[in-house]
Amino acid sequence: MSRLLFIRTIHFVISIIFIFCIGIIFYYGIEDKFDRTVYVASAILFFEAVALILNRGRCPLEHVHKRVNDKEEFFGHFFPEHILPYIIPFFALLSIAGFLTLYF
Repeated sequence: MSRLLFIRTIHFVISIIFIFCIGIIFYYGIEDKFDRTVYVASAILFFEAVALILNRGRCPLEHVHKRVNDKEEFFGHFFPEHILPYIIPFFALLSIAGFLTLYF
């Protein structure tokens, strides 16, 4: 497996975990439940938010992609180029909405 494919695969798995955590937050908020799973998902999303803030809104793995000469943004494989700047803010708002569902 090439380094580029390996990095993209790892990035994909990490992204799926984050999306799954957002789904967990929404599910538990809608079902009005609260247990250890919520704490784990919240912690994962918190660390993701800190990493994004420290990288000025850019994915921290973007630097790894550049080291292996990946010319395309990660989400460029899944979405049209004109919406790429809005992907991370969209997931951030989705996370906030999930937390609002959980706590209200």
